[in-house]
Amino acid sequence: MLYNNIPNFGRHRYRAAHQCTADAKALKDKEDRKVAARMKIEEHLGKRPLEKTSTPSTVVRPKRLNPKLELMKLKLRAKGDDGVPQESRLYFTVHFPESSKKDPVPLFFDKTQSIGRMLDRIAQLGNLSNNNHKLDSVDPNRLHLLTWPDKTKLATENPIDQVLNNGVDVMIEYGNSI
Repeated sequence: MLYNNIPNFGRHRYRAAHQCTADAKALKDKEDRKVAARMKIEEHLGKRPLEKTSTPSTVVRPKRLNPKLELMKLKLRAKGDDGVPQESRLYFTVHFPESSKKDPVPLFFDKTQSIGRMLDRIAQLGNLSNNNHKLDSVDPNRLHLLTWPDKTKLATENPIDQVLNNGVDVMIEYGNSI
């Protein structure tokens, strides 16, 4: 037979399937090296007792996606004026006042528009009463556009692209609830 000339033909493929002394010696050497490495690590770092907790501690973290992927998803769901060219659009997730009980809405705006026009359009889409043109700047019923979640007020006369980045969250809020 041709297979008889092959040196390992009679041996088993797996070590556990036979009791070869050479394999047993190799396993013992491997285990000795593991023990020696573990002792060297303990010597170098010091022995630290293992602390066992009664319940496993799990930290719940919000699922963060890639910012580019989040922006792509935002672009798919965003609503706005279809007359705005694609290259002039800036996309935002808009949070409405808590009193309105509305969910955040993805919207897009023309990047050359002012923050004030953006504020007016958001108020219109959210069915919020907007009397900013009649009210003075410190009136508590005046609407303000804020960054979300840190609630920094945005000046209404600046263009959108100079103040906000694409894909950020903003919120609209009345002056008395800021």
